[in-house]
Amino acid sequence: LRSKLTMLDAQRRAGRAREAHDGITEMLALAEKSNPRALATALLVAGRIERENGNASGARGLLSRAVKEAGTAMDDVLLFEALLDQASVIVDLGHPREAFGVLDAATALISRNGEDAAERAALHRADALGQAGMNEESIAESMRVLPGLEARAARDPAAKITLSTALGQLAAAQLPIEREAARLTLVRLLDHDT
Repeated sequence: LRSKLTMLDAQRRAGRAREAHDGITEMLALAEKSNPRALATALLVAGRIERENGNASGARGLLSRAVKEAGTAMDDVLLFEALLDQASVIVDLGHPREAFGVLDAATALISRNGEDAAERAALHRADALGQAGMNEESIAESMRVLPGLEARAARDPAAKITLSTALGQLAAAQLPIEREAARLTLVRLLDHDT
C-alpha cells in the first residue's frame, strides 16, 4: 500500500494525474483492508488525483471520507490536510461560503500542525472569501499573512511557491476594487520570482 500511495502521489505531483487515476481503485482496495490512518491517507491522495483530473464532485466525496477516517485515526496532521483540500474542492464546486465552516475546523487544528499551518489555512480562507465576492475581506486575510510568507521565502526557496500563489490571489482580489494596487502586487510577484 505504501509504495502504491507514494507512486500515485508522485505521479500527481509530476503532472501525470491522468496516469495516476488508473491506480486509484487498486490503492483504495488495499487501504480498505488497512488501518484508519492508511485509509485516510489513501483517500486524501485519491481525492487530490480526482481534483487534478477535474472531477471536483468525486474529490469532494473522497476528501469528506478522508476527514472522517483521519478523525478516527486521531491524526491531526492528516485531518488538517484533508480539511484544507476539502475546502478547496468546495470552492472549486462554486460554493465558497460553504468552505468557511471547513476552514474553521482546520483552523482549530493549527496549533498542532507546524509553522506554516496558519498561513496555509489563511490562504485557503482568502481564496474562499475572494471566490465569494468578499474581496475586501480576502485582501485583509492575505495581507495579514504576507509578511510571514515573505520572511519564510527569503530563507526557504520552497516557500517562494506559496508566496507567489498568495500574491497572485491577492492581486485577483484587488483587481475589481483597487486596480492600481493589483498592478503593484503583480509587480511585487514578478520581483519575488526573479
